[in-house]
Amino acid sequence: MTTPLTATPANPSHLPDRSQVMWSYPLSLATRGAIQTYNRTFRRVDAALYLAQIIVRVQGEASRQFAHEIDQVNTALDDELRRLEDTLATQRGWLSKRRAAAPAADAEGVIYTDPATATLALRTPKARRYVRLLSALDQALQRLDAAWYDDAIGDDERLDRSATLIRGFHRACGAIERLARGLAQRVRAEDGATAPNATYQAMLIKRTGRGAGEAPPDPPDADAEQPMMTATEAAGLEDMEQMAAELTAPAATTGEPSASGATDDKTPEETSVAGDAVPESSSVDLAATPAILPDATASAAVEAETAPAAFVESSPAAAALDEPRAETEAISEAPAATAEATPEPPRAKTDALPPEAEVIAATEETALEPASTRKTPPASPSPAHAPKASRFDDLMNRRMTA
Repeated sequence: MTTPLTATPANPSHLPDRSQVMWSYPLSLATRGAIQTYNRTFRRVDAALYLAQIIVRVQGEASRQFAHEIDQVNTALDDELRRLEDTLATQRGWLSKRRAAAPAADAEGVIYTDPATATLALRTPKARRYVRLLSALDQALQRLDAAWYDDAIGDDERLDRSATLIRGFHRACGAIERLARGLAQRVRAEDGATAPNATYQAMLIKRTGRGAGEAPPDPPDADAEQPMMTATEAAGLEDMEQMAAELTAPAATTGEPSASGATDDKTPEETSVAGDAVPESSSVDLAATPAILPDATASAAVEAETAPAAFVESSPAAAALDEPRAETEAISEAPAATAEATPEPPRAKTDALPPEAEVIAATEETALEPASTRKTPPASPSPAHAPKASRFDDLMNRRMTA
């Protein structure tokens, strides 16, 4: 007996190539809130995750151009799913504390009239992660119902807590959709220079800390966790110690006296006073003056020695104003200066001054007077014809009236 030929050839020339890999997941939901959340969010989330995780990666050159942005968006999607996990964990902890504080009760009789069961074909790992979150949401709502029946929580707390959990899933679904759609639009346009959508850009900055297409930050230093210093750190420490030693070495020798002598230790005030001092060559030599002048004329020589210093330290106008006071003080101090002078052996006094002494005294007296008040002295008579006392008195009178 021969086997009849079938309509399908044994070696077909073409097979359909639409086969995809999927994950079969049996889902069972009992609470009304979990079923409504599945109906409203699952297919949207599944399509968005498939678009962001698979489709945008197989677009050839565009995928390579937006490789950093694709990874950036998928990181933001993981962050949204992790936020849902944290919300459910917080809810479980809060409810456990409330149940522990409430009296013991038996809520085994809680049932649901119309639970739903389905076998899902999930196209991405992130979609399987979201479906597991839907199962966790259903269990969290069942625990809230049981605590409500046990009087562990009130009516308002049950409604508020249930609504907060459901709103968290709706919000996450909207964020996942906007991120996936914004990424797909950028890849399809194949224009990285075009500015991204403002909402899409703001979402990426908020979740990843950088804008669309920006390069990721540098990885952390691998040596940061080592317990000992690295070779680079040890070399840097040695360099710093060497620099510190070189900088402190000159400071230790600044207190030693310099080779220039004691004049280097003078303060600025002492240096300025020393610079204003009048050279010794400008003073009158008193050692030779008493030999040719009488005792009364010696005081004039002492005054003449100190007077030029005043002219050096002040301007001509100031010297003209201060000269009368300086003349009076010099005359009042003349007896003391004469008394303190070293006594000399007595010598014979002559009634008449030599002509040379009169010329020296007159020259010194004229030099002490400013140009504006200087008077031309009258021609002195010849020493041979003038009275002896009148010439000396005339000299003293001119000094008193100057």
